Amino acid sequence: MVETEEHRLLEFKIAPDASLSDRRVFVNLDDLVNHAAPIWPDGVKVSSTGDLYVGQSPRDLHMALLGQIFVIDASGKLLRTLTLPSPKVPNLAFSPDEKTLYVTAVDEIDKAPWHGKVYALPNK
Repeated sequence: MVETEEHRLLEFKIAPDASLSDRRVFVNLDDLVNHAAPIWPDGVKVSSTGDLYVGQSPRDLHMALLGQIFVIDASGKLLRTLTLPSPKVPNLAFSPDEKTLYVTAVDEIDKAPWHGKVYALPNK
């Protein structure tokens, strides 16, 4: 689960009846980047290998790490980042073979109509 304003991802235990318990912080994204900039997580996708791809929705066009997608393993370790020319990355999707990552991105984060783009990135 994403807690955008807290800059972190949460995890839960999932019971057989799909109820959730044992809420805890999985990773604080600001910690992963040594607090170089606040990271507001938005779109998250999980690969077939269990890696998390985390897009972000920054609040300021003048901050560091704009347009970054964070790839995190199942233990919470930052594996790599992917960089786009657009600052905001609200949603992600994989191709069926996961060799391509499709990304919706927003160029204008401070005024409507929030123009953006769709990117296709090689995945590894």
